[in-house]
Amino acid sequence: MVDTFRPNPYPRLNATHVSRVIEMLQPILSQISSAKTMEQLGQSALKAMEAIVEVEFTGFYLLDHSNPKKLRLILGKGLSDEQIRDAESTAMERHPGMVIQNPMVYLSNNELESGSLGVSSFSSPQVVLSRLYCPIISDEQAIGTLGLASSRAHAFEKSHAQLLMFVADLVATAVNNVRAQEASRDSVLRLTNLVDAIHTGVLIEDEFRKVLHANAEFCNIFGIPVSPEQMVGADCTLALDQVIGIFADEVATRKRIAEILQENVMTKGDLLQLKDGRILQRDFIPITVSKTHKGVLWNYQDITQRELAKKELEQERLRSIHASKMASLGELAGGIAHEINSPLAAVILTASQVVELAESGELDHNSAREMAQTIEKTASRIGRIIRSMKAFARDGRADPFVTTPVKQLVDDTLALCGESLKTRNIEMIPPLITGYPEVLCRPTELTQVFVNLINNARDAIEKLDQRWVEFAVIVTEKTVTFTITDSGSGIPKEFRPRMFEPFFTTKPAGRGTGLGLGISKRIAESHGGRLYIDDRCRNTRFVVEIPKDGIGVQKL
Repeated sequence: MVDTFRPNPYPRLNATHVSRVIEMLQPILSQISSAKTMEQLGQSALKAMEAIVEVEFTGFYLLDHSNPKKLRLILGKGLSDEQIRDAESTAMERHPGMVIQNPMVYLSNNELESGSLGVSSFSSPQVVLSRLYCPIISDEQAIGTLGLASSRAHAFEKSHAQLLMFVADLVATAVNNVRAQEASRDSVLRLTNLVDAIHTGVLIEDEFRKVLHANAEFCNIFGIPVSPEQMVGADCTLALDQVIGIFADEVATRKRIAEILQENVMTKGDLLQLKDGRILQRDFIPITVSKTHKGVLWNYQDITQRELAKKELEQERLRSIHASKMASLGELAGGIAHEINSPLAAVILTASQVVELAESGELDHNSAREMAQTIEKTASRIGRIIRSMKAFARDGRADPFVTTPVKQLVDDTLALCGESLKTRNIEMIPPLITGYPEVLCRPTELTQVFVNLINNARDAIEKLDQRWVEFAVIVTEKTVTFTITDSGSGIPKEFRPRMFEPFFTTKPAGRGTGLGLGISKRIAESHGGRLYIDDRCRNTRFVVEIPKDGIGVQKL
């Protein structure tokens, strides 16, 4: 006789018998509910089935996660290892699989078939006459089977089916719990392995500021004399007290940690100076589950070597800027010397005339005043040239940003470049500046940019028939734009993408380092501005755009 019925509702059975068996099952059912691994769950499930009725064969099947068309035998009783392996390969085609595919309780008390649990792979010298299978159902889907088999005819009653269904319900819940725990353990294990493998110090604390995990690098960075495993459960506040002495500023460190914990938002890139000279970078990541604070992750990285390399690279870059400036000054030296010698000769000549007139008694008051004014004017011109040259030559890398008249920047540039252009018969068209516009800048650096651009223009057009350079200034509410335009026909398209690359130059060998434009672009960007080629101009034009109020300035 074969009975099949849906797991719910349960069939009407002897309530007294069922209650007595359930009471007897209580300790085992508690084990099912508290199982932490699938093996523990399988052992408890088999115990429960054996408590329901004593039979020769029991089995606990689950669908394979990776292959839903395959049943895995989690645990079985009365089977050899070879029979277990064989059972898994044929289970879906036999009774355990049939119960999965058509989720109904299967009860047979007089069905002659060799093997146990209705699968030939569970073959036994005994003949199996009675079988009872119950699907394990979760979220209205069959995920496994509990099965019993006996060589006795009429070994099962419907009360056994009811009890098995009750156990199957608990097993279904337990399966989900175990799988969730296994997934959580796998995630924690993967995270732990990842944390232990990375070369940064990681500390994970819970919502009560107790250590959940620390890796070896964390202990190494802070010189903690215990293993990461021994740190688990430690109070983070007390741990800070033990290591606070390594920080250069203990008070500021405590205050900053308190602020971070109070704000409880992700913080990245905090720099910490240690007393031994090391520099650490700290990241803070809150851990939140369903909008509930569950702890934090601290990540510390020793960036000492990186910072030292960065500083050295910065120093080298600044040295190259200064060297480029000196190279420009060297190119201008001949013109500057001529610019000084001419007025100096005029001063000497005028002074000589004053002496001669004074000795001859012919020096009257008006002549003396005129000659003195000539000397004063000429000397002022020499002074302006020397002042511009000294300002340009000095190392202004550490200069603060100051509000500077635009006219001063233009005058200093023209004082340095004017004679160089004049000796090559290049016309200089100066800007017409109205009012008294100012810009927040490092004057020496911007002058260097303008000198580089005018020198490049000079070299590019010195052999053309038409030779002129125009220095223009456009002042708006927020920006000051300087343009240097020459009589050339523009930068060839194939060169434009590389014009600001280091060491790229279109000048003949020996006449350019290829650093000037790249350095000039960086200086403009350090002022929060930009340097670019105006490809809409039919001539060659470079544009330097600087914000008047210094918004966006950065350390060069």
